[in-house]
Amino acid sequence: MKFYFSAFSNLVILLSICFTTQSSSSEIIQLPQSILTLSVTDYGAVGDGVHYDTPYIQAAVNDCHALGGGHVIFPPGRYLTATIFLKSGVVLEVQENATILGGTKQRDYPAENSRWYVVVAEDAENVGITGGGEINGQGLKFVKRFDERKNVMVSWNTSGACLGDECRPRLVGFLRSKNVRVWNVNLIQPAYWCLHLVQCENSLIHDVSIYGDFNTPNNDGIDIDDSNNTFITRCNINTGDDAICPKTYDGPLYNLTATDCWIRTKSSAIKLGSASWFDFKGLVFDNITIVESHRGLGLQIRDGGNVSDITFSNINITTRYYDPSWWGRAEPIYVTTCPRNEDSKSGSISNLLFVNITATSENGVFLSGCKGGTLRNLKFENVNLTYRRWTNYMDGLVDYRPGCQGLVNHSSAGFLMEHIDGFEAVNVNMGWGEEHLGRWNTPLDFKPSTVNNISLINFHSGLFKQ
Repeated sequence: MKFYFSAFSNLVILLSICFTTQSSSSEIIQLPQSILTLSVTDYGAVGDGVHYDTPYIQAAVNDCHALGGGHVIFPPGRYLTATIFLKSGVVLEVQENATILGGTKQRDYPAENSRWYVVVAEDAENVGITGGGEINGQGLKFVKRFDERKNVMVSWNTSGACLGDECRPRLVGFLRSKNVRVWNVNLIQPAYWCLHLVQCENSLIHDVSIYGDFNTPNNDGIDIDDSNNTFITRCNINTGDDAICPKTYDGPLYNLTATDCWIRTKSSAIKLGSASWFDFKGLVFDNITIVESHRGLGLQIRDGGNVSDITFSNINITTRYYDPSWWGRAEPIYVTTCPRNEDSKSGSISNLLFVNITATSENGVFLSGCKGGTLRNLKFENVNLTYRRWTNYMDGLVDYRPGCQGLVNHSSAGFLMEHIDGFEAVNVNMGWGEEHLGRWNTPLDFKPSTVNNISLINFHSGLFKQ
């Protein structure tokens, strides 16, 4: 029996179950067929967290796929495994008090580092993960040296499988897949990225809890690469690196909606880029709470892609400084198009709407186009910004990383703007704490030679008393 996700398909199935008309015109009522369920323990998995259960899990998945699809059940236990390959029509049902434990040795993963996942679906349809249990990447076992500023991580680059210091396995991946659903599951302690969608169509991510160590780099929450028609809702993401991160490596990204989420991160809560070779269009982020993060809403376009028609609405943000080894300088909103390097093209950003935004932050809004990548038609409506300092980290720096100009000395401002054509502020209020006013005393910082067509309607700025 195939597993379907769309509301239309569910309606068709329900109607076909309730009313079936035979050729003789007589009507009968059919009882619904039960979903095929196969338990990994029936295949020999022991779930003791010590012995590898990989062959038993994979056999259950393969049989479930061959029989037309259904649920592969993980009863309570701890199932240590190498990579699990999810197949079309199969849903992993990791029940409450059940944990899939990712292996921590390179031999636990395929030869190609692009396939390093604890659970991965490749070229699959109608696949998912649910059950109320946990998938755990044992990320802390990949820490070479613990550091409150930023952990130093193990890298498998010495094997030649990949380069750089980010050679570690991801947790869950769906590659070139359709009709993906992940819901009611806990994704815990990834060694690298947590939930990864690559060139997927029609994905639904809801009621998912993601937790990564707060001092670990590159443990992104949800990365969406070159994928279209993605809906994310009611997710709790508490991790060290970027929380929701759309990217374009090999194709455009359209129609992404994220709503009703809670986010805490030492990096960007929402970040478009920095991988941005192709276009982003038609993205909506609504009713999101961002707390104690290094950066709130970010568009970091570095590779020539174009961004248009993006809405951020009903968002509450708190941003603060962390160690400068992390990208970000406590900006509640950060929009840039400067090329990654001299060989990169300039991208463009246009038609951005920020509406019903409330932020308390240690730094101001940063809006920075470039000579070949002007920001166009930015609108801020019903925005309340409170600026005050409460940590002891150094301020007075503008962060262009990655690439571009790096960290640049510059006094903080309410809005720091460059290379913009079309900026509209309607009902915008800025309240300033009295701390450090010698270094932070400018509501709007821009040069008329690079910023044009500004409209301010009901725009207020003033001190507030704590």
